[in-house]
Amino acid sequence: MDQSQAQKRKRTAIHEARIENRTVLPSTAVPRLCKQVQHQFSAHYPWMCRRYSTMASVPLMLTQEIKDLVAYLSPTDEENTIRRLVFRSIKRAILSLWPNAQVDIYGSYDTGLCLPTSDLDILVRKQDEVTQRNIRLLAGRLQKLGIATSVELVLYAKVPLIKFKERCSNIDVDISFNKPSGVDGAAVSKDFMDRTPGLKPLTILVKHFLMIRGLNEPYSGGLGSYGTMLMILSFLQRHPMVSTGLINPSENLGVLFIEFMELYGRHFNFEDVGMSVTDGGSYFPMPQMYNESHNTTRRETGQGAKAQSQLKNVRIIMLDPLDPQNNVTKPAFKYPAVMSHFAKAYERITAAVEIRHKELLHGESAVVGEVSLIDGILWVSQEIINRREELRLVYMNRDMFM
Repeated sequence: MDQSQAQKRKRTAIHEARIENRTVLPSTAVPRLCKQVQHQFSAHYPWMCRRYSTMASVPLMLTQEIKDLVAYLSPTDEENTIRRLVFRSIKRAILSLWPNAQVDIYGSYDTGLCLPTSDLDILVRKQDEVTQRNIRLLAGRLQKLGIATSVELVLYAKVPLIKFKERCSNIDVDISFNKPSGVDGAAVSKDFMDRTPGLKPLTILVKHFLMIRGLNEPYSGGLGSYGTMLMILSFLQRHPMVSTGLINPSENLGVLFIEFMELYGRHFNFEDVGMSVTDGGSYFPMPQMYNESHNTTRRETGQGAKAQSQLKNVRIIMLDPLDPQNNVTKPAFKYPAVMSHFAKAYERITAAVEIRHKELLHGESAVVGEVSLIDGILWVSQEIINRREELRLVYMNRDMFM
């Protein structure tokens, strides 16, 4: 078969796969991964791209697999380009309505913690007060210009929002108003990640862990990106081997991931202890006022008795380095579920590591072949694979943004 026939057959296969609602993973959707190996597990574990079984130890295998998963989840250059084009299009529309407004991007895209399904957070700052009429006016402008679909206005929250899907890319967008704390928080996050080895990959990993379990959204009681990053930072600050420089976190991601799950899933005393990351990090006795604040907040949101009952078990306090009076994790009323998943992940991954260690000890590692040590703990859903293919096609037709 000549090259042209092979290419034609490949295009036909991709077309037929889309018709059958399947996805063929294109090479461009595998960001920055090594190309040495495509073994039989690649369809189920698309981040696995090398022979882990030849490595000298199980911790090395686990760390390398985690690095490969983080690389797989990180946005490609094409995906970053699409997000920049979406932001530019929306910013142009906002400035056409309010020429003197300041429009900034913040959140996971700005901090480099963006996942394939992450939304785009945009902040609009105006000198005068932003009224409900202003918000409706902007939403109407975005719809009229053909930029926004599936528009939802959140008018009565503490921070009003316009939520929508950008028409060309299908990217979810949140526009907030006169709320500089989001931009300031992104700056703090980037500074911490620049100064703390291992913080960024572990944050991406735990963020993905929570996302695939539906526990990553603060508005629904989950643990948000900022709170997740601060909890990991606190863990690294207080880790005796890390704080004394005896290990390099970037080369020990596997062990640190296990220990993070163990600490917050099994041992941390959330009943009595709060966390701060300022001045090198510290723990402190949790004041009673935080318990009262939690209960008051939940009653004000109109949650039922069951949710209030669950709240009695929630004692997670992570102080905002920008504002010590702000508990970043205050909305996370589902934290008991988060702790439970952390504990289960710890048990499962330690069992997998122990089995793999015995195979390596008895010279059976190469015979058994490639095994994912994070199987059942971290995975890539078909939704994520489909989303990457969708963004790849958008990139190929990016002239629509011009």
